[in-house]
Amino acid sequence: MDNGIVIKPNYTLKEYLHFTYKNLFSKWSTKLIVIIALLMVVLDLVYLFQTSNLVPFSNGIPIFNIILPVLVFIIFPSSMYLMLKKAVQKQKDEEILFIFNSDYFRIKKELSDVKKPWTSYKSIVETENYFLVKQNNYQTDFFPKRFFSGQQLIDFKELIQKLDLEKKLRS
Repeated sequence: MDNGIVIKPNYTLKEYLHFTYKNLFSKWSTKLIVIIALLMVVLDLVYLFQTSNLVPFSNGIPIFNIILPVLVFIIFPSSMYLMLKKAVQKQKDEEILFIFNSDYFRIKKELSDVKKPWTSYKSIVETENYFLVKQNNYQTDFFPKRFFSGQQLIDFKELIQKLDLEKKLRS
């Protein structure tokens, strides 16, 4: 095997869900879509219960006012959950190793072996429980600190310090 820090990931569904939704809702566009869908639900409820003299839709509720909230609050979260659940199960069934050294980050699987040079990454962010390795504004790899043994964690932090990437520490 390569010289470097070798870890075997064992992500949990809770970690995948937390990371995905936190990443998703950090974007303003997602928040805007949720606000619009909530506004549509409120307008639909006002129409259905006619709690005021103001009638927002004189010809009934537009179908879009029903479809968008259903997509935003039911279909999208359900499909995201099922997709992440499948990814966790696949990861449990497959032998995967993450290898970190000063030249690259390597993902070694049974049928593939990918080496990503550190120059393709934008930054590494350390949080209380995770290391977030950002490739760009849209793609981030995350590694829970529990994947690392005590010495591996120290070695990985030293590796981060040696790399010429933008480093940030958030608590």
